[in-house]
Amino acid sequence: MPITHAAVPSRLNQAVHSVLPYDKGSETGWQYAIQVAIRDAFAPDIDPGVYPAAAFLKSVHNTVIEAFWRWHHDKWGFNMWEHVLRGKNERIFVEEAPFHQDLFNWIFPPLVQAKLDEFRTYWNQHIIRLQPEKEMPSGHAPADALAHPGLFGGLHCGIQVPADALRDLRDALSEEVGPRDSHLSWVTPEFDGVAAEIFAGLTFITITLENSWEVFAEMAQVLEAM
Repeated sequence: MPITHAAVPSRLNQAVHSVLPYDKGSETGWQYAIQVAIRDAFAPDIDPGVYPAAAFLKSVHNTVIEAFWRWHHDKWGFNMWEHVLRGKNERIFVEEAPFHQDLFNWIFPPLVQAKLDEFRTYWNQHIIRLQPEKEMPSGHAPADALAHPGLFGGLHCGIQVPADALRDLRDALSEEVGPRDSHLSWVTPEFDGVAAEIFAGLTFITITLENSWEVFAEMAQVLEAM
């Protein structure tokens, strides 16, 4: 499962959290086990009675973006939702049709993710209003605090983990739940190759939200004729 592989840093020089907050979902079991194992092995001096390896929170308190969906919805979300549903409403996308679900998954998740990334950049760059009564920093852009935590009273509390230990963890996870890449793709490698070849034969330069359903319709015709 993707959340499991996310527990192991993907960059070999990356640190892990001293205390890692989790949602209360059942899918975080592996994450918790990995976090505790890393803490015990590479930060045994941290008292778990004072700083537990993990903290279980509601998702809106843990994943900050979940508390800001309204702003995303107001800025982009509604138009995107309407556009995605257009294919179903106009019968461009037919759930029962061969390859339509795979083709939808090949085209639309990257476009939606790009919009989410755009919103993340916008939100991290916007200036938070000054709030002197707050304990956390204010009157700055979040990206500045992330890049220079020391200027805002922050401390680096990450736990460095040796590269060989990370590789061992990744290998053990792959044996249990499958390789990381298999959980981070919306379609099979075989379909990805076929779809990429079909798209290369079309007249479109790239896929955008604006032309996505036109691309879908043309690619679906080719797939159905194969």
